Amino acid sequence: MAGTLLASCADEIVKIWIPLHGEESVYDFKDHTEEVLSIAWSPSGPGTPNENYPLRLATASKDKSVKIWDMETGKCVVTFNYHTEAVNAVAFSPNCEYLSSGGENGTVKIYSIRNQKLIKSLSLPEDTNFLSKRIVGLDWDLESRTVAAACFSCIILIDMRYF
Repeated sequence: MAGTLLASCADEIVKIWIPLHGEESVYDFKDHTEEVLSIAWSPSGPGTPNENYPLRLATASKDKSVKIWDMETGKCVVTFNYHTEAVNAVAFSPNCEYLSSGGENGTVKIYSIRNQKLIKSLSLPEDTNFLSKRIVGLDWDLESRTVAAACFSCIILIDMRYF
C-alpha cells in the first residue's frame, strides 16, 4: 500500500485517494474541528524498510490536536492533545518509533508511537528575540537521532539520545 496512496487536506477534512482509480476518495477523515495544517506519511508498510509497521498518516490542526490514522482500517488510532495553540507541522522519524509536532507558540512535542505517549515537550525560551517562534517545519535525520524544528528565524536541533 505504501507509495500507492495520496493524501490531501482542505479545511478540517483529510481525504485519502488511490491515484488513477476513479475520482472518489478511499477515506474521508473528519475528526478535526478546525483546519488541518500539516500531514505526514509514516515511512512504513509493505515495500519500505519498516514493513513490519503498518502504514499511518499523521495530521496536525488548528484545533491543537495531532492524530494518527491507520490506512488499513481508515480509523484514528490515537489523538494527542498536548499543544495549547495550533499545530503547524508534524513528522515521523525514519525508524517509525517517534512522531514530532510543532506549534504556533514555538513548542515541539515528541511522542512514542509504540507507547502512544508524549515523551518530551520543548519550548523556545521566553526571553528570546526571535521574529516569530512559530514552528513551520520538522524533519528527522536518517538515524532517527535528531529532529530539526524550523521557525522563521532559527532552526532548533533536538538530540533524541538524551531522552
